[in-house]
Amino acid sequence: MSRAGSDPELAKLDPYDTRIPDGEYSVAFDSEEPFWNHGRHVWGVVFRIVDDEHTGLPIFFFLNIPQLRQRRTPSARLSLAYEAATGRRAPARIAEVRPGSFLAEKLLVGQTRTVEIDIHGQARPLEHRYSVIDRLVPAPAPSSPCGVRK
Repeated sequence: MSRAGSDPELAKLDPYDTRIPDGEYSVAFDSEEPFWNHGRHVWGVVFRIVDDEHTGLPIFFFLNIPQLRQRRTPSARLSLAYEAATGRRAPARIAEVRPGSFLAEKLLVGQTRTVEIDIHGQARPLEHRYSVIDRLVPAPAPSSPCGVRK
């Protein structure tokens, strides 16, 4: 089920049409789908922006899936996403873990960038550019008066 709320227009939006200024946005997991992208197995994870004037817009986060016997690298996006969502180090067999299992029901901050160059290194026309999440970081804890007694 989509977290676009009850607005059917938001549910129909294509993440390839999302163009927002580069920056940081609060995001929530929406869906995931594995696919092949130029010879690599990739998770296409869709998040929904949950703050400011861009609320409800879908945005992609692409995660390369390591081969099952390939050693996990701590700097891989999949490992970093796991750590941002759980606060723990990614398991050695992270390739067997679906992103939705650790990203669902979490509020995270997505650092975005605009895709300006295609796979062949050519500049994309302005109308074909779109925004993606480049990196996930934990959402800041809600501010509360800690240690204040009345």
